Amino acid sequence: MDVSNDILSAKKWYKKQQDGLQHRFAREVLQTIKNIQKDPLIYQIKYENTRVAYLNIFPFGVHYYIDESRYLIIIIAVMHQHRNPEIYHNR
Repeated sequence: MDVSNDILSAKKWYKKQQDGLQHRFAREVLQTIKNIQKDPLIYQIKYENTRVAYLNIFPFGVHYYIDESRYLIIIIAVMHQHRNPEIYHNR
């Protein structure tokens, strides 16, 4: 599984809950990613070198790390807050 599948899976679940909710979720994920791009160091390191930016409305976090040698932000997961981050350890 990858980040695209994380988002797609959550969108499908939210669509089942209420049609249109999947679009609100997707917009919030995109806004959170934009916030990370603006200032990636603002979010705390939660485990190892991985930072988590939490969405405002939905109980999800964007898990990422900064590859300083390549000047990249690497998003490794978009996951529900109650999931164990160890699930995504091999990404």
